[in-house]
Amino acid sequence: MSNSKKFSSVMDTLKLEFLAPDLYMARVDPEEEGRLYGGTIIAKSILAAHGDLLIDDAFMHSMHGYFLRPGQPDFPIFFELMLIRKGRSFATYQITAKQDGKEIFLLVASFQVRESGLEFQNDMPKYVGPHDLPALEEFRRNARPKRFLHSEIDIRPVNKYDLYQNSEIRDSKATFWVKSKLPVKEEPGSHEAFLGFVSDMYLLDISLMPHGLNHELSNLKVVSLDHSMWFHRSFRTDEWLLIEVESMITAGARGFNLGRVYRSDGTLVASLAQEGLIRVLDET
Repeated sequence: MSNSKKFSSVMDTLKLEFLAPDLYMARVDPEEEGRLYGGTIIAKSILAAHGDLLIDDAFMHSMHGYFLRPGQPDFPIFFELMLIRKGRSFATYQITAKQDGKEIFLLVASFQVRESGLEFQNDMPKYVGPHDLPALEEFRRNARPKRFLHSEIDIRPVNKYDLYQNSEIRDSKATFWVKSKLPVKEEPGSHEAFLGFVSDMYLLDISLMPHGLNHELSNLKVVSLDHSMWFHRSFRTDEWLLIEVESMITAGARGFNLGRVYRSDGTLVASLAQEGLIRVLDET
């Protein structure tokens, strides 16, 4: 066995293969079952967006993605990268993810040259630290959706219950600590992609909490429609991050949710937003 440092294999499952300028391919994780996990597609698209940066010292400050079709486990994903605009300080890219010749996801990402300016943020709420909380595995020993129990992702729910299997009417807010158990390589977009992978796990589930519902119910259809992330400051996903998520409204068979991501020192590093389809099906 090699003595070299072991890095996160989560990122290995997300890596892309260069095919041609502005064209990448990703193979599907063979352990995926049914419809592809949206966080996988988000993360791969973020990595694709970093594939051809034309501005030195630029970083992704925002991304907005739309799920167009369900991803399938039977086909590789091709990512087509197109530069929309390049200025002196900002550059905007469009990434189209395709399977079997059909668009499944569309991402628009904006990059900015690092610069200084005004500084302000709201304080991070005070919560129990991760070392004083049980891991998610304690709540999910017999979980069916194993993608939310990745062995290399350490999740510590502050609320001490499992959102995915909740069956009680609860408040529309939840908080959890998260980090990679293994180091994440310093490659362009790696930490943003890892956070994108994690961020899709629970945002939409918060919409179900005030209704006492969960993903396990057979009469529910829950599908992500769009997903946005804003990156305010640098962060590492192999160090503890606090993610606070809140459902703002469920209406029109949709749920809308917001999230905030903090470093353990209280620095706000990212903001999240997601809207999803929520249909209660008639079983009669």
